[in-house]
Amino acid sequence: MARETVLVSSQSQPSYEAAATFYATIAYPDPLDKSRREAFRIALCRSAIIARAEVDQGWRLSCQVIRPEIFCQEEHYYEKIFDLGMTLFTKRVICSSTIVISHLYDEPIRLSGLRPTVDNLAALVAEALGMSTESYKTVQSKLWAPTKSVAHAAAAVTLFRMKVPKLQQNSDWVKEHPLCEHDMMLGSMFYPDILSLLVNLSEKIRPRLFVARAFRIAEQSTIQFRTS
Repeated sequence: MARETVLVSSQSQPSYEAAATFYATIAYPDPLDKSRREAFRIALCRSAIIARAEVDQGWRLSCQVIRPEIFCQEEHYYEKIFDLGMTLFTKRVICSSTIVISHLYDEPIRLSGLRPTVDNLAALVAEALGMSTESYKTVQSKLWAPTKSVAHAAAAVTLFRMKVPKLQQNSDWVKEHPLCEHDMMLGSMFYPDILSLLVNLSEKIRPRLFVARAFRIAEQSTIQFRTS
């Protein structure tokens, strides 16, 4: 059984709020950080609403039901929360993608010619974050360890982005997802099918973490995501 189950349903709330819950949980998976998770979730909602209003005139000029709490604080407060949360989110995605994805194959693949051990992969993460490769132990303790509970979800974000070029070859998909032409994350905030894809992909990856040879993440330490 998972440590926590997070519902990200767009049936009972606007799709951007459901997607914001998914992304905010990746940034702040620790139960002790639930207040920060909620603050970042609201900041994500606010950012998505403003971003869509800037690029979608029809949406901007139509009536939208928006909960007051999304705009109840001053702008600089949201900007600070948003920037901090996105920094954490990005680091967790980079870390998880580097360490997890190489172990989703029957035979773990090498990256940069290195054996896919956690030490080697953590050194690559350190390099990607502008740190010395000798900081791999710091990456493992300060970033990878607290990211493990959502590593499947963070890796799913990268795998989805890898699928996007193929999806964009389908003209019907492009017409149905115009916001993705501006920003893929923005699109995922407003199109429930993309959120469902992310959650389903995340849940397909999660059981693979329990049996990875280089690392084993106990099921009871992970966060499960559900759309219903």
